[in-house]
Amino acid sequence: MRARKHTTFAVIACLSLLTGACGARLTQAQMEAGNRSQTGIGVGSGSGGGSSGGTGGSESAVGSGPAAAAAGGTGSSGGAAAGGGSAAGGSAAGASAGSTGGAAAASGGKVCPSGGASHDPGVSASEIDVGNVSTLTGPIPGLFVGAQRGTQAFAAYQNSIGGVCGRKLVLKSADDNLDASQNATATQSLANQVLAFVGSFSVDDQGGAAALQQGNVPDIGEALSSQRFNLATNFSPQPEPVGWNIAPYIYFKQKYPQAITKMAYFTENNSTAEQEGLAEVQALKSIGYNFIYHEDGIEPTQTNFDAEARAMQQAGVQGIVFQATASVYADMAKSLYNIGYKIPFADWGAPAYDPAFTTSAGPAANGAVLTQSVAMYAGEDAASVPEVALFDKWYQALYHTTPDLFAAYGWMSGMLFVQGLNAGGAPTRAALLSGLKSIQQFTAGGLVATDNPAKKTPAYCWIVIDVTNGKFVRDPGMPATGFDCANTPNYFLTSA
Repeated sequence: MRARKHTTFAVIACLSLLTGACGARLTQAQMEAGNRSQTGIGVGSGSGGGSSGGTGGSESAVGSGPAAAAAGGTGSSGGAAAGGGSAAGGSAAGASAGSTGGAAAASGGKVCPSGGASHDPGVSASEIDVGNVSTLTGPIPGLFVGAQRGTQAFAAYQNSIGGVCGRKLVLKSADDNLDASQNATATQSLANQVLAFVGSFSVDDQGGAAALQQGNVPDIGEALSSQRFNLATNFSPQPEPVGWNIAPYIYFKQKYPQAITKMAYFTENNSTAEQEGLAEVQALKSIGYNFIYHEDGIEPTQTNFDAEARAMQQAGVQGIVFQATASVYADMAKSLYNIGYKIPFADWGAPAYDPAFTTSAGPAANGAVLTQSVAMYAGEDAASVPEVALFDKWYQALYHTTPDLFAAYGWMSGMLFVQGLNAGGAPTRAALLSGLKSIQQFTAGGLVATDNPAKKTPAYCWIVIDVTNGKFVRDPGMPATGFDCANTPNYFLTSA
């Protein structure tokens, strides 16, 4: 086993496992394996402005001005509070029937009243402050900046249609610098300044769990650690218990009947990735997959896989699963392509849904497949899912780039937050938590397959995405819109 820095280990595992089709979430033991010791906390709103030692001093109340106008915003004044997605008075692109936001229909007849009294942290007569602790700098700069930006983009949209509870939505952001202790410090500092946390994303989110629990602070966002996921105050727009959704792999079993008997799997040189890789194999073996080749010592920095490609060719491998990132997938695909070896079932996983994969791999990317329970948020589903169009429009207007999965999580977290406020009927923590506990169906306007934030139940439905001629397209076996719900629920829980 070759030595690597644990920082890179945990991050690679997070990227590959959380965003993978398996739906895996890191266990407490696995998170502990990735802990590091670093110093210094930077703070920023995504547009600069870090301050050493600070925790959450940067604020952003976007939603008016040039960026809002470019995105079709109407300014931050006027209008009743709207829900977290599509609402009357907002962009026409957001007016989807399935949206979880806007109007009383989305919240059981309640809408958070304008100017409602509140003495809770982060609430004034004119604004509601929410916190976001994500990894913005550190060993891998910009790692999860998409999570902060997606939350910001949602705030911009929400403010353009009048805010929420008659108030402007303001994001206070902190950077944990990829360190659990700094995540704890940042969360603790912001906990007394904000009504709730929205869209936070970090591989070290176990650090802030104690502060969230102690303050009974609402936390709406994707949890990677068991400590955060198990909090009674954590509500995820896409809950992910430890395990895999094996329903898509039943589909793959039918589509690639010969390949699933001659599978290979790869994991990177890290105890977290290795444990999760073995857990995935356990899940797939339970439905008849057979693995004839594996390697669990792949370095995150490895760029040439010619030796591995030849070894798989010699073994007769016909299918592959790999816990890695888009750039690593691309390098493996290129090695296979360069020796002229085509693997029929190349399941690179959801992280391959990234322009970096198709751009880097070139023609080697063709034939790749992946599965996820989130719509094709990079734009392919914009015509059929108005919420995708709305999300892309605001994100691109503010940041001039294609959103990633973490940005989608940030946007969806904002939607769930506003829906919780409307369901609770008041801008208080108690009302927000009460409202969130009532939300047992959430689709984010079609951005995610139906899940249950209140019960922490995952989305069982899914889609398969192919790479054809360098483009991401829905697999021909999938419905033209929405998600496939065949063989669901079929979630393989594991204690790996």
